[in-house]
Amino acid sequence: MENYKVLFFMARYCGKCFAIKNRVNRLVEDNMFNIKYEFIDIELRNDLVNKFVVNGVPTTIILKDNKEVQRISGSLYNEDLLKLTK
Repeated sequence: MENYKVLFFMARYCGKCFAIKNRVNRLVEDNMFNIKYEFIDIELRNDLVNKFVVNGVPTTIILKDNKEVQRISGSLYNEDLLKLTK
């Protein structure tokens, strides 16, 4: 998935966010998540929160060539995360 990147907007107080982060980390360890990604703490990266107009967490944004192509609000499970890599 060249030119794609997934941005996971999260907050320290968000349980669903930590669940997503743990799922991604496990999939990465198992070589099942092979796309560029970044976890973004909304309290530390206000610039990106404003740029992408993130109104709640967890929010996942898929970029292609640095342009938003999809946005998902709420929890993501393993099968959802694996769909992002296709």
